[in-house]
Amino acid sequence: MKILIPVETESDAKLILDFVANYHFPPNTKIDIFHAIDPLHQAQEREIGVQVFLNQLKKRLQSFIKVADVTTTILYDCPVNAIIHLVATRKADMVVMGYSSRTHHDGNLAAGSVSRAIAAQVPCSVVIIRPPLYQPSLVAEEELEPVFTG
Repeated sequence: MKILIPVETESDAKLILDFVANYHFPPNTKIDIFHAIDPLHQAQEREIGVQVFLNQLKKRLQSFIKVADVTTTILYDCPVNAIIHLVATRKADMVVMGYSSRTHHDGNLAAGSVSRAIAAQVPCSVVIIRPPLYQPSLVAEEELEPVFTG
């Protein structure tokens, strides 16, 4: 089995690693942790920091998934094109990715454009890991406003 894991941020990576750690992969699974650096918006100097980040994720994955061969990849392209390219060239069986959430003008929360594009365009399974809507560790208790008053 060949798995592609595109990561953007540390928070995405933590959620994705939690999913991957609990998924039962067959022996000889190949996992590629991947980051796209958009050449239009990000400087090439980021590559060193990104490689350090990907290597840390690789070590974490290898510590709890003994049956997998884990590699890292950085491509200079927009994320959608880079992911589609890697799925095709690596013949990936599954993409496991997070998404950036945003609120539409009507108040509904929606998945980001990258995850929607990938789910619609690649020929393999796509698992989109959604962050919790409420993260108590990010908000001090006294700052919470009541949801319901009776």
